[in-house]
Amino acid sequence: MVGHASISFGTTYISFWPADGAGKKDLKIKRRQPGHFMQALELDIESEGNRRPLTVTIPDANTDALEDYVVSLMENIPQYQLAKFNCSNVVADCLKVACNKEPSFKPNAAAYGKLARALGTGIWTPHEVLRYAKELADTENA
Repeated sequence: MVGHASISFGTTYISFWPADGAGKKDLKIKRRQPGHFMQALELDIESEGNRRPLTVTIPDANTDALEDYVVSLMENIPQYQLAKFNCSNVVADCLKVACNKEPSFKPNAAAYGKLARALGTGIWTPHEVLRYAKELADTENA
């Protein structure tokens, strides 16, 4: 199972999915789909087979900058594309804005099989977002 990435701060919850009607057969690597933001963690948990999320807390995130970024996302909902702009890209971008720090690594989807390895680096996955969030949390707590 690939998983899902989302982010919350204050009372705001950000979770990016392909819009309604995009089934697995529509989620081709290069095919774009209308994007959609799910508004509640409970809906995400249900969509992911009731798996409980892993949580990383980053105490000193710039929530004002993050709020501005999220407002711009909501006003101009991006297209969802599995290999180029997926749930993990949104969360990684939010983390970059909130912490003003790039990851120390280049994201890589190789752990997700032969096709992902063929696509190379630069693809954000839930695993790589978790790695980045932990890196930011460790920096904040150092």
